[in-house]
Amino acid sequence: MADTSAYDAIIARVIAMREAADWKDGETRLRAWEDELTALGAPADPRDRKRVWGDFAAARAAYRDARTEFFASRTTGDGAARPPHRTVGAAASRTSSSPERAREQEEARRRKQTLIGQLRTLVGGEPGGPATGRVKELGAAFFQAGYAGREHNDALGAEFSGLRSEYFRRLDTEMRRARERRERIARDMDHALFVLERIAHGADVADRWAKWTEAAERYRSHGYPGKEKKAELDGRFQRLRGELSAALERDKQKRQRQREAEWAAERARRGGPRRR
Repeated sequence: MADTSAYDAIIARVIAMREAADWKDGETRLRAWEDELTALGAPADPRDRKRVWGDFAAARAAYRDARTEFFASRTTGDGAARPPHRTVGAAASRTSSSPERAREQEEARRRKQTLIGQLRTLVGGEPGGPATGRVKELGAAFFQAGYAGREHNDALGAEFSGLRSEYFRRLDTEMRRARERRERIARDMDHALFVLERIAHGADVADRWAKWTEAAERYRSHGYPGKEKKAELDGRFQRLRGELSAALERDKQKRQRQREAEWAAERARRGGPRRR
């Protein structure tokens, strides 16, 4: 897959804005970032397009939900607005919450670093299969890990995004190689079917069954060409197997006729006039 770090950086800004409880001009910034995403153009890979816009939409929805919840919490149970705090009280509240906020950010930083370590392990292993599902799970967990503070959050997001892009690039390379292997196997099996066809259709083939058995073993030994291609090739193989049965029956009848002709010739020779 192509590098999507520019797209992921925009998504990281939306996430950071939500985690920082930054509600000022939120909709204006969301529209501006959406315009930035559009201006970047659609990623080349359809999987990247789906992921990028899905992540952006999820981050935007999470921001709007958090903002709605925040302002709803500022009203009393009967819907009346809470009285504004005095300046001194507000300052004291911010002061008392700062250590707690710092602890939350430190915990988020540690969680994100742990997730990055797990992702790095997956990047160093074999791509595909369960690993791809795990990468997606880590992406969701990283998204929910919280705000790691201005000093670390963007850097952690960029590192995670880079590792995820690297994993999917390796996955894309492995998928391309696997596709090339399947295509090569399909060509080899197709050639093996050509040989089997000559054996099944040949007019005068000595030891037809032995030659068929040997060629059929080569056909089966080539490997797996993919589900659809295998079904197609095996269908041709079974058709040729039926045609082989007809050819073997013809061979049997031909041998029988030859034997009968030989017996008749032998009887004629033995029953002919004797020399004096």
